[in-house]
Amino acid sequence: MAFTGPYPTKFSGHTGTMLISATAFSGGVTNAGTIGPGGGVVITSSTFLTGGFLNTNIISGTANGIGVLSDSTITGAIVDSGTIRATKDGILVSGGVVSSGIQVGSQGKISAGSSGIVVENTITFAGGINNAGSIFACRAGIDLSTVAVFGGGSTAGG
Repeated sequence: MAFTGPYPTKFSGHTGTMLISATAFSGGVTNAGTIGPGGGVVITSSTFLTGGFLNTNIISGTANGIGVLSDSTITGAIVDSGTIRATKDGILVSGGVVSSGIQVGSQGKISAGSSGIVVENTITFAGGINNAGSIFACRAGIDLSTVAVFGGGSTAGG
């Protein structure tokens, strides 16, 4: 069974999937627990009025670790300071808006069967992409395609 809220939250349990769907709220979401195996974190048709998404523990065994999908807006950043293991993409932004970018902290690790970070089919992506951790991917570490407005830069480390 998927964890479906309430949001905002600091999740510290175990679930196969975290589903944030058709909701709007102020505040962020933190994963301090274990998500997987299952669908990872899926954010669809939702708005984070303030705050972002922070992973400090494990998202594992999923197609996409974190997916920000169509009609979703995250006013804050997506931050990985934990571990994401995905069979497809580690972090996917497809059709969503992220206003403060994606950050992989110095303790963050992404291991992906396809790409570590993908931003595609997105009107606005601001804040750039910053990697101070490790991204291991079979296809691409960072993949940008069909992004109308990309604000900020992209830095790679580890």
